[in-house]
Amino acid sequence: MPEQKQNETGFSPLPQINKNNTDKKVIDFLSAMKEIIKGKKITKEEWIDKNIYGFLKDEKLMINLKNGEHYWVLSLADIQSEDYYVIN
Repeated sequence: MPEQKQNETGFSPLPQINKNNTDKKVIDFLSAMKEIIKGKKITKEEWIDKNIYGFLKDEKLMINLKNGEHYWVLSLADIQSEDYYVIN
């Protein structure tokens, strides 16, 4: 598979369930998008690495992954998820 460069398309990582972090107020996808529009960063409970997060940049939905920022290509699972929370 070719190496991905900054600002290329990025897919959300595969789930890794972490049941230890239950003190966050979890929200659904629509609520998460409203928070992103307000300028906040969001992540998901199933993304163990909290350096993975979604945000808005130049009116584009982005995802920060280990190898940099990418356009976030949403999956059906992303849209149906109810385990998002604000990290800033």
